[in-house]
Amino acid sequence: MLGKLFKRVKSFKPWRILRPVFRKLRIIARRHPIISLIVILLILLLVIILNNFLAKPTPVTTKSPEAKSVSIYQIGQAPKSVFQGKISKSKLVKITAQTSGIVQAVYVKEGGYVHQGTQLLTLASNYQGGNALAIQSQIAKANLDNANDTYSEQKDNVNKQRDLANRTDENANDLRDITDQSISETDSLISLDQSIISSLNGQINQLEATDSANPQITATQGLVSQYQNAVNSLSQAQRSNQYNSSDTNPPAEIADLQRDISLQQLDIQDKTLDLNKELSQLQYNLDLVNESLMYPVSPFGGIVERVYVYPGQSVTPGTPLFEILGDNTSATVEVDLPEGLAKSISRLEPSVLTFNDQIVTEQPLFVSTEAVDNQLLVALYAVPSNLVSKVSDGSYIGVQIPVGYAKTDAAIPFIPLDSIYQSDQESFVFVVKDNHAQSKVVSLGQVYGGFVEIKNGLSTGDQIILNRNLISGDAVVVTH
Repeated sequence: MLGKLFKRVKSFKPWRILRPVFRKLRIIARRHPIISLIVILLILLLVIILNNFLAKPTPVTTKSPEAKSVSIYQIGQAPKSVFQGKISKSKLVKITAQTSGIVQAVYVKEGGYVHQGTQLLTLASNYQGGNALAIQSQIAKANLDNANDTYSEQKDNVNKQRDLANRTDENANDLRDITDQSISETDSLISLDQSIISSLNGQINQLEATDSANPQITATQGLVSQYQNAVNSLSQAQRSNQYNSSDTNPPAEIADLQRDISLQQLDIQDKTLDLNKELSQLQYNLDLVNESLMYPVSPFGGIVERVYVYPGQSVTPGTPLFEILGDNTSATVEVDLPEGLAKSISRLEPSVLTFNDQIVTEQPLFVSTEAVDNQLLVALYAVPSNLVSKVSDGSYIGVQIPVGYAKTDAAIPFIPLDSIYQSDQESFVFVVKDNHAQSKVVSLGQVYGGFVEIKNGLSTGDQIILNRNLISGDAVVVTH
């Protein structure tokens, strides 16, 4: 059997070079037939094993569908709305004319640096360089100087008039005292005259009793008449003195009123002097302010960005003169909002400001409580200092503002309207579950801007899928 095998092998030409080897193998096989047979069997077994391993068919594998990239909205976040915000640079100032005039000279150029208080130009009232406001300030200065120069003399006159009023009142009091002293003296004289009259009347009675035709009766009656006339005069003077000497009668009251009126008038005159002096100073200050309008100055240090006028140009209030970029310029973003949204801005989540390719998160610096423009309220945000130089005054950026408060318990969450799917009978959304899209039936409430209220159907932490190019069960991968 082995002999036949070797004969067949020898018949193949490629194996002729191996004849010496086969000759040796044949000799060994003849000497050890059993061992040779075992070796051949082992070789055949090894060939069969190698053939089964190398000829094993490649298993057919089915390719799983590729996961879709999706954007999500996290339950528990405050809903966000996008608005336009206006950039306002605090120290990029456009200086305008505050009064009418003719530009006489311009003292700065574009690109030049000016310090605070540097005069920028000169205005005049006419083309000849006259300055009416400067003349008005000179008139006011003359009035002020006159008020200051005569102030002490006028004050001294007022004080003297006040002393005169007081002295006049004191004199009236002294006169009343003198009159009061003369009353007692007049009373004594009246009593004496009345005694004489009584004595004369007694004599007349005696004469009439003895001799009614006695001529002495007539003479005595003449004396009585004289004394009675004196008594009447004294009584009249006495009543006048009593009237004038009383502190409660009109003469005394009139004197007091005249004194009070004089003193009050003098007080008014004194205050008027002070007021006129102060008004003269204020008028002068006002005219200086008006005059300064003809000489505009820089409100702060900075670089002149633009010069809008030239000598000989006529300007009116509001005409742009210069634009100056101040040192340490800051900027803010102003967002106009309806009252309902402004009062619902979340203070727990920051707003997102987009500056070209940079995104910044900021809390609002201030939200107005009263409408300031077009019945809208303003939310104010700070521009980071490293971005101030990269934005332009008056330009606009996108601001994403969280509206409402984050519902951490998801009792009444808000989700974007774009994430809602609706059929004839129900509304549902897709959420991320084990890296796959899963539908959830929800109950809708009121629409709030670009968001809708979810009454039930969602839980805290649910990731709402915003993409609309998938079906339930699709594999998904969250991108943001």
